[in-house]
Amino acid sequence: MKDLKIERVLTTEDGVTILRLIGAIDAHTFDEVDITIQDLFAEGVYKIVLNLEDVTYISSAGIGTLVSSTLQARENGGNLIVIKISNRLRDVLTVLGLLDALQCAEDLKPALARF
Repeated sequence: MKDLKIERVLTTEDGVTILRLIGAIDAHTFDEVDITIQDLFAEGVYKIVLNLEDVTYISSAGIGTLVSSTLQARENGGNLIVIKISNRLRDVLTVLGLLDALQCAEDLKPALARF
């Protein structure tokens, strides 16, 4: 079993919450991501940036969580934007036809500009 750490980095003045994920998002840990995001939704937070720079692996369950959370955020007037994804993950999302379902940005500044 691989470890996953989720850090709530900060919430901006505009109400955007930034989370940093470290480790692997796999069959054993994807639910931690889902619970964390659902907790934010329960707080009324629907503007979220996920920094995936330190994610070493993401399974199909993890990708599914990101896509469903993005749709839920959008349905509630917000958005979920992932930043600093690896080229490998970008390629996987492209092959699966899911790159358009997720909004990706290179870094925090362009991500914040999308809210």
